[in-house]
Amino acid sequence: MKKLLILLIIAIDKSPLFVVWNFISIQRILDDALIELILYFHVNLLINYYLILIFL
Repeated sequence: MKKLLILLIIAIDKSPLFVVWNFISIQRILDDALIELILYFHVNLLINYYLILIFL
C-alpha cells in the first residue's frame, strides 16, 4: 500500500495523462476480493440504513 501511495505522489508531479494512466494501473493491481469486500459492506450499510428508516 505504501508503494501505491508513493506512486500517486510521484504521479501528481507528472502530466495529467500520466496521473490517469497510473490510477488505472493501480485499480488493476487491486485485488478483486478487496473490491468485493468493500461492495459487501457498502450494501450491508445501505440495507441497515433502510431497515432503520422503515422501523422508525
